[in-house]
Amino acid sequence: MKIPNLSGWVNLVNFPPNQWEYRKKSSYFLYLLYSVGDRWETIYLDKIKFGDNLLLNTDDFKDIFSRTNLALIYPTRHHLESQLSELPSINTWSTELPAWRASSGFKNTCTQVSYQSDLHPLPSKGSLLTFHPFIQFGELSNYLLVLNAQVNPKIENHNLYIFNSKTKVLIDEVKIQSNRVSLIGLDKYKFKQTDLPVFICPTMAAVPFGLGISSDTKGLSLEHTHPPGSFVVRGDRNKIQKQIKSEWFKALKVETLS
Repeated sequence: MKIPNLSGWVNLVNFPPNQWEYRKKSSYFLYLLYSVGDRWETIYLDKIKFGDNLLLNTDDFKDIFSRTNLALIYPTRHHLESQLSELPSINTWSTELPAWRASSGFKNTCTQVSYQSDLHPLPSKGSLLTFHPFIQFGELSNYLLVLNAQVNPKIENHNLYIFNSKTKVLIDEVKIQSNRVSLIGLDKYKFKQTDLPVFICPTMAAVPFGLGISSDTKGLSLEHTHPPGSFVVRGDRNKIQKQIKSEWFKALKVETLS
């Protein structure tokens, strides 16, 4: 991911995330994929052997990131065509738990911040509901970063609605895009320490992040919220998540806004 004034990076590793699943000591071809709207462009990067890691930075691909702010790294045993109508569907890794193959993040000349960044394509028809407790106070700037990557390469605009979760008052409506990173400044809304804002997109699934940048640029923070169903210990997570979203959409009258 690339956003203004920060470089994006990813560190990809080729070894299992645990010692109890099947181990296949294979090498993989690595490709960089990015959407141009009607197709995915692919660029061959390198071959990664078992046990190796590869560190990539957006500064190494300035030409690509002058056209997009999101590119995906895909490991494969087979070479890809230079253009694809959709993202590859083959699950390359044979080990999955915990889901750890890569770290991604942002950096500047002073510091860097990261998160675990394995990503499966999001559904083309979905929605986003997230409560945002990551707003910080003091000498820093707060942002909401919304990441979407789906199989279809289309780049489309969607509406993101910002609510006060207690009063259920609509605060603002902003545009976000599919197959892109959308960056939204939050300080203009002057949230209080007792506020818990809600962000809702009824037409697109996404991964939301809270990003904080200190005024002296020496401090960065990055944390993503989890979907409502991830907090369910037992039962059908998808069914419960759908119920939670339905109740909040109804309470906030989102259907009438979209």
